[in-house]
Amino acid sequence: MSAVVAGVSVNATKAGALPVSLELRKGHAVTLVANVVGDARALLNYLQENIGCGGTVANEGNVIELQGRHEEPVKKLLLDAHVAKGVAGTGKKALAKKKLQEQQQKKVQQQNEPSEKKERLKPRREKRPAAQACLIVDNATPSLRTPPPKRKRTHK
Repeated sequence: MSAVVAGVSVNATKAGALPVSLELRKGHAVTLVANVVGDARALLNYLQENIGCGGTVANEGNVIELQGRHEEPVKKLLLDAHVAKGVAGTGKKALAKKKLQEQQQKKVQQQNEPSEKKERLKPRREKRPAAQACLIVDNATPSLRTPPPKRKRTHK
């Protein structure tokens, strides 16, 4: 348990979910954290510092209210601080299964990624430089001259 929120727990719902919800009051969003057991004021301060919002403890210390839409950050903070109790998918077996699935996904991604660049079987054709002199045979008198410059096309 984190030293910042010692002596606090948030009990999960009967379905095994975190009791974090959103309410709209007079056009403003309020995030609620229910089923708080212990020092709710310490948990409120921890959430306010990490999210950067205002809030209060309501309903005799069982509910924390935060100003704004912060459902996902609150859930993440509660799980990271090991404050949530009885939440489905956070036990040792569930975490091991999740880690195994992540490893399998990494293997699949590595297999799908192209490996090092393969060498070409045939080398690419070399381009001759544009200003290279060319031999022009005109009436049996060979002479060297540069080719005329390329004209830029302009569209009207």
